[in-house]
Amino acid sequence: MSKRVFSGPAPHIFTLPPGSDFLRAVARQVLDECAADGPESLADITILTPTRRAGRALIEAFSAERGGEGAAILPVIRPIGDIDADESPFEPGELADAAPPAIDPARRLFELTRLILAKETAQDRVMTLGGAMALAEPLA
Repeated sequence: MSKRVFSGPAPHIFTLPPGSDFLRAVARQVLDECAADGPESLADITILTPTRRAGRALIEAFSAERGGEGAAILPVIRPIGDIDADESPFEPGELADAAPPAIDPARRLFELTRLILAKETAQDRVMTLGGAMALAEPLA
């Protein structure tokens, strides 16, 4: 079960003064939000970062905000921008299985061709099957 952080009334907009350390501010806010539930509640939080480097910097920010108090339970920190092609950004069973399997490439091409023909017909434009397929190929 994941914890709902920042559960007050929406919108959830926060500002920082210029020159502030963004990652330390994020770490401080997350630690403050979870303080009442105990340190183990941090394990229920997933934070997505743009890169692995940002994830490592966020781990350092959590350590700095805790004052270097030794071992700690941290949120799950996942990079979304520079993962390996065969590596899922999520744990198996989490969101990795949420997407259906990819359809066959030939079927994808024909489905896109059909959609392009339907769009052109709906807009009273004439399009040949070959023309629609030529438009569909780069999309497939």
